[in-house]
Amino acid sequence: MAPGSAMTPYPGWARFGTTLPERQVAAIAEIGRTIVSGHDYGQVLAEVIAKVGRILDAESGGFMLYDDDRGELVLQRPAFGMDSDELIKAYRVPLSGGGNAVTVFVSGQPYFTNDARNDPRVLRRFVDLYNATRILSVPLQIEGRSMGVFHAINKRSGDFLPEDVELALLLAPQLAVIIQSAAMMRELRSHEMQLERIINIHNSLTNMVLTGRDVRDLADRLAELIDLPIAVADGSGRIVFGASSKVPAAERLVLDEMQNVLDGHSRGRHTDLEPILVSLPVGELLVVPILIGPRLLGGVGAWGSADRLDDLTRRTLQQAALVFAVELLKEAEVYEVERRLQSDAMEHLLLTDDAQDASNLLRRLEVDASRLRGARLVVDRSTPSATQPAGSREPIDRIYRVLRSLLPRGWPGAVAVAERGGIALILPVVDSAAVDIDARRLDRILSDLVAQAKLPGFIAPFVGVGRPVDRGVDLRQSFGEASTVIAARRLVDHDRRVVFLEQLGLLGLLAHPADSSDVERFVHERIGPLLDYDREHKSDWTGFARALVASNFSVKKASRRLGLHFNTARYRAARMEELLSIHLSSAQDRLDLQLALHLLDLRTTLRPL
Repeated sequence: MAPGSAMTPYPGWARFGTTLPERQVAAIAEIGRTIVSGHDYGQVLAEVIAKVGRILDAESGGFMLYDDDRGELVLQRPAFGMDSDELIKAYRVPLSGGGNAVTVFVSGQPYFTNDARNDPRVLRRFVDLYNATRILSVPLQIEGRSMGVFHAINKRSGDFLPEDVELALLLAPQLAVIIQSAAMMRELRSHEMQLERIINIHNSLTNMVLTGRDVRDLADRLAELIDLPIAVADGSGRIVFGASSKVPAAERLVLDEMQNVLDGHSRGRHTDLEPILVSLPVGELLVVPILIGPRLLGGVGAWGSADRLDDLTRRTLQQAALVFAVELLKEAEVYEVERRLQSDAMEHLLLTDDAQDASNLLRRLEVDASRLRGARLVVDRSTPSATQPAGSREPIDRIYRVLRSLLPRGWPGAVAVAERGGIALILPVVDSAAVDIDARRLDRILSDLVAQAKLPGFIAPFVGVGRPVDRGVDLRQSFGEASTVIAARRLVDHDRRVVFLEQLGLLGLLAHPADSSDVERFVHERIGPLLDYDREHKSDWTGFARALVASNFSVKKASRRLGLHFNTARYRAARMEELLSIHLSSAQDRLDLQLALHLLDLRTTLRPL
């Protein structure tokens, strides 16, 4: 049928006229009446598809728009009488994928076929998905730039004809403008909704700050509002996770990476305030620095799949960072005041000679125990200061903050107080004889401290611990002993990070000014259990120890000296090692045992029992 010839009217499209000119005028007028502003994007597409279907007498149609980021033509919903996300998303065509849609988009020329199933230029997948037998496709262009393609399928009254193509081409510019306007309206409304959501989240978090809620409460609320796990870190390395974070392994990865990001920011590797995206095995981590002027207070991060960390999440975290900055600044000021008050109380405690004054000061420090040890933590460097890497300033403040968070779980009742050049520790004593057990417990705390504070390898904390005291006023003596241990630390095993004065042995006796009580204490610590055993069993294992010393620690020679069977002497030697927690093969233990026996003999000689 030639263009412009009379056509038999059919229900549904007869009102557009029986001649091509009539249809063209009526069609343009019909499409022109489409209102974009009053409908959402999907409603506009549905209305336009229905109108074009009536004009072309087609069963249905669909718009494909070009996604510049992906280089694909993407079918828009609704299309071809379907509103299913699954079916709509199934039809995406890269420009390298071929087919009539790509040809029409690239060439800017229309295409139609009335035998789609046997047409090699039509993608079979498209035909099968939407049961298309007849297809008419026209390009959508604005000012010569292709933006997509419109398909009409399955003409009801027979085959698509050239005049149908001409009519579709006449409508195409209007369709392109309408779709572009609808897309712009959709984007505008999306931005309005995002802005409204961001403002609501900002207001919600701000109200929490004003009502006295802390960082954990804010993190929990933010995680709930954006439905993503949240982590908030302050500048000292402390990190708080939102309630939606339930995977400990993921938390460890996030902890490490957030600290790396913040360290990099503070050292100048990141110079702007834009979010920093990091790939993790658990997904992507998006971190926004928390800043007040040039001061880095910390960071707030969310993690998940890449599609969840969209522009809305980025903007939300940026707004949340402003609120967290207020809270972290408030906490930092409170923390600084508390630290100064604690330091003042500790300074007075170490100066006072009044027992009641010392008890009051301990209460101010929230120490509630009668038997206590004084300890001091210092930081050793293995790198000369002249060759230290940039940004390696001694992290005592970070160590102090992390240590305070670890002590309640690692050593209940213990208190850490910042002092010049280090940290003072007041440790409640449960069993004063369990020195090795307590040393291992404190060493575990240091291991967690090194990990959580992200200390570089050349910086190592060391803790010296004094003897237990029964009165607060005597803590000064215990702290003095702790300082003695620290001064002598280079003379002990370099692998040990925690040393109690009792573990120094002869070094402790020689390093600390000795009086009679120090000698008594040394003897008791080294051979006290052996003396107690002899008193309880009316035995003379102390005499066996003297024989061992006299025999240069040869069990065989000691058995001969005492007239004992060799197996009996060997049993006594093993049992003595167990009682005294020593190894007779250790030169240090041998020296301590020998000296303790000599001091015992000296005490007995000078002050007969």
